[in-house]
Amino acid sequence: MFPTVLDVLNITADESDHDLPGSSLIAVSGSANNADRVAFSEYHGPSSTAASYLIRKGRWKYVRHLFGDDVQLFDIEADPDELHDLALDPGSQDVLRELDTALGSVLNPVEADDRIRIEQRTLLGESGASGAASPATGKLPRTAMGTIARGWTVPTPEIMDAISR
Repeated sequence: MFPTVLDVLNITADESDHDLPGSSLIAVSGSANNADRVAFSEYHGPSSTAASYLIRKGRWKYVRHLFGDDVQLFDIEADPDELHDLALDPGSQDVLRELDTALGSVLNPVEADDRIRIEQRTLLGESGASGAASPATGKLPRTAMGTIARGWTVPTPEIMDAISR
């Protein structure tokens, strides 16, 4: 953050600060090779059934959802509102492969999601939430794990309690 703050305030770093790590985010975002820079994001919602990952490179936005192994591809220069998913367009397959490879260079999506799910189950177990079906009714309880098993997207009170600790 330090180099970015200096950049924003138009201040030159003191000689004693030149060995500090980092680069100005302003300088990075305005760099000439910006089209080659990869931006990455991931989502592991407490009540989602699987993770979603996003890679942005140049004009392209690639989203991989692990539920159903769905992918989306948008040309955000030509389609800034992301109305036209190009993932099934035969002419976009090279871009899809390139961006999926870029995602794989950041992490293994399935392995990362598995690790997160185990951590979430641990938190839920510590909170007393259970994902087991009720012996009396045979139905999943309205708990965090029940919500996940049903694929609901609204967090239950148990989830909110578990993640707020």
